[in-house]
This record gives sequence, C-alpha cells and structure tokens, in this order.
Amino acid sequence: MADVGAGRGELTELAAQKVGPSGKVYTTELDTDLLAHLQELAEKEKTIVAVKAAEADTSLPEACCDSIFMRLVYHHLAKPAEIDASLFRSLKPGGLLGGCGQGPAARIIGTAGRPEEPGRTRGAAEDLDKRTHRGRL
Repeated sequence: MADVGAGRGELTELAAQKVGPSGKVYTTELDTDLLAHLQELAEKEKTIVAVKAAEADTSLPEACCDSIFMRLVYHHLAKPAEIDASLFRSLKPGGLLGGCGQGPAARIIGTAGRPEEPGRTRGAAEDLDKRTHRGRL
C-alpha cells in the first residue's frame, strides 16, 4: 500500500501496523523536510519505504500496491492529470485508490479496474478516463 503526500506520516504509521511484518507501506512526499521525517520513520519501521515524489510523478514502482490513499493532497497538486496516471501505474490490477480532500478538487478517484479491464476507472471517477487517455493507463 502507499500513502501519497504523507506529510508527517501519521497514516503511514497506522498502515504499517495493519500490513504486519511481511507487508510494505510506501510513503511519499515532495517536501524535503517532511521527507526527512518519513525517512526516519522508515529506519525505525522496516515495513515503511520512504519515496521522494516529484511534481508530476509519485515515483512509486510500477504495480507495487494493492491500495493507495491520499489525504488532503489533491488540492495541492500542480499537475493532477500526470499524478493520476502515475497513481494508476503504481496500482496492481484491481487495486484500490482512495482519497479525501477539500474544496473543488475533493473527489473519489476510483479503482484500477477489474482484471478484464486493466486501467479502467469506475463510479465517480469516469471523468478521469477522459483526462488520462480514456482509461488506457
């Protein structure tokens, strides 16, 4: 799983408890000071992997996650369409993507699709198809 735009890592730490010793939680951040704190968490908790995000890319490995979540991040993004594509690339087929935000950018993003429809979004995220190559991620 991944916590994108993790800030100080409160949700990352909770996720690390849930995945157990054999799981992995990627935690990403663009801010270098916050990333340094996440790297300290990763040194203490071996299930956490801190990743330096970029403005248009989460920098997560391809198909690394069963689930990805973002909390109060989306309204900060300068390049949301590129981040959306990056998020979906990082999900395993059928993986879940969730987020909560504030203001007009707050929305449910969706899922990576069913195995028979890789990269297809569903539900409230149909608009994402149009912005990210009509669902071909």
